[in-house]
Amino acid sequence: MNAVKARGADGTIYTIRASGYFSGSPELKVRHAAEQEVTTVDPVNPAANVAGFNLAFELRAEIVNGDIMRGLILRFISPTRPSIMLRLPPSRSVALFMQWVAKNLPAAILRPFMMSFLTTALAKSPDLFHEGAILINKQGTRYNDEMNGPPKITANQTDPIAYIECDQALADKLDAYPYFISTAPTITYAYLDDNRRNWRDIFRTAAALEGPAPCLSVLPDASIAAVTSRNRWIAAND
Repeated sequence: MNAVKARGADGTIYTIRASGYFSGSPELKVRHAAEQEVTTVDPVNPAANVAGFNLAFELRAEIVNGDIMRGLILRFISPTRPSIMLRLPPSRSVALFMQWVAKNLPAAILRPFMMSFLTTALAKSPDLFHEGAILINKQGTRYNDEMNGPPKITANQTDPIAYIECDQALADKLDAYPYFISTAPTITYAYLDDNRRNWRDIFRTAAALEGPAPCLSVLPDASIAAVTSRNRWIAAND
């Protein structure tokens, strides 16, 4: 936790502390988040709790601009078997070591390790849907227009889990720039093959529309209907 001191116009000295996120605290999210849908969504980092905030609260500090927090975004679920990167403890020494690694190791060596974490933590690019991918829920239904706020609508589903479907033509494009799935500025881009390699338990391919559905516990008829309906709409509006 870092802090700086500032003097107000009236001469009052204020201490400003940076204590990270509070996305792991439902209580603080309810109190401060502008988008209340985020309060029911699991945090990508459960360690982002209120430990640092509680230290400040004891000194009668208050959260300023707590509503300015990133709203709902689409992320892949965590793997059933976390990678070594995800099993590292959230300690200062580990963070300092990772900082050194990021600054000093060649990108070719660093990238595979970063991908094991970034493919979950980062938001999915909206370009996926601009290029034709669709979202279906656990019933196999395409439940919204992917261009119209899919994170919020997904969060309001009875079970806020969705699947991204695309055809082979789009899959082939998603392995080279500029068709990335997610990105970490100044670090790297994550492509389809990165997700295939790191998220084998949720990644499925098939030669026919009905193929992936049983593997994902999705109703095949509904899934086929969702893709067929989307293709008809594209053909009619092309």
